[in-house]
Amino acid sequence: MKWPGALRLVLGGHSRGPVCALTLTNRTVAESAVENSGFFAFHGADLNMRILALDHGTKRIGVAVSDELKMIAQPLEFILAEPFADFLVRLKEIIREKEVESILVGLPRNMDGSYGPAALKVREFIAALRDAVTVPIQTWDERLTSAQAQRFLIQGGVRRDKRKQKVDKTAAAILLQSYLDSLNH
Repeated sequence: MKWPGALRLVLGGHSRGPVCALTLTNRTVAESAVENSGFFAFHGADLNMRILALDHGTKRIGVAVSDELKMIAQPLEFILAEPFADFLVRLKEIIREKEVESILVGLPRNMDGSYGPAALKVREFIAALRDAVTVPIQTWDERLTSAQAQRFLIQGGVRRDKRKQKVDKTAAAILLQSYLDSLNH
């Protein structure tokens, strides 16, 4: 394996993250520590990478991001869908700032599992996205995420005028959490 420049050793852990983590920048020390420790070693970049979720809408695109351990989704923001060039500029900034390793895009399905016109628009959006970014993109079933987000915000006492600003990023977080839960089970 090519030396990545640093090696992250994680010693033990639980649902909230590692108990103790150590980043080793000296290759000889790192190799010795891995050989003699019996603990798992992770390449630093792999441990700190996140998954970004996009909830595509005609006016706004909700954005959520996972934590570094890929266990918890957090609503981030919404980005206006148009102009698309401005959307891409902001998306690329987020990818860089949050060290995103992959993008998850919600793919709307009908309740019977079939795809309708909204899914076609999302597929066109994904095709344009694939031409613009270098990180892998995959889809995930987003049935009822917007409805869940609306209910969640209402139950949380968010006023109607504020819900409009939060529903897209909340739907993206619900979508991402569903995906993360599937990875961790």
